[in-house]
Amino acid sequence: MRYLYSEYDSPIATDYYYEARHISNDNFPQVHSHAHNFYEIYMYLSGSCRLSVEDSMYDVKKGDIVIIPPYTIHQLHQKEPNTLPYVRMYMYITEACLKSFQFNEHSLLHSLGLAKDNKRYHFTINDENEYNNIRLCMENVYFNQKRDFYGKELLNRSYILQIMSLMSKN
Repeated sequence: MRYLYSEYDSPIATDYYYEARHISNDNFPQVHSHAHNFYEIYMYLSGSCRLSVEDSMYDVKKGDIVIIPPYTIHQLHQKEPNTLPYVRMYMYITEACLKSFQFNEHSLLHSLGLAKDNKRYHFTINDENEYNNIRLCMENVYFNQKRDFYGKELLNRSYILQIMSLMSKN
């Protein structure tokens, strides 16, 4: 297993790899349908968009998280012209990275596997505190990517563990 710590390397499915992004666009971006070999955890923050995942179309709103498994075709669509910026966060994470968290019968792949097996990709986090905690953890991973300090990897792993544990409740 390769350990990748840079978003500029091209990850393959067997790499230990994760990254988080926080993106805001004043104009809706053109995103063609695509797939990748890692999980994408998409968190909608504001604007107006629809997200197609395979044959399903989702109108996303605040509180929504979409899990996109590896090799799953997905695409962003503008729902309607909107003056609000389109803001979202997402995390890319490989299965190899998620497997490194497994202990005893607990696996972070459980809820992600359900998304893949049951083709249930769209989740609404109704508890505002849980939604805010997931967002904060993802933001922390994002901000830590640009920093270098002792213990950064352990701290990021704790954030990922929190994200996945909170999402498993829904």
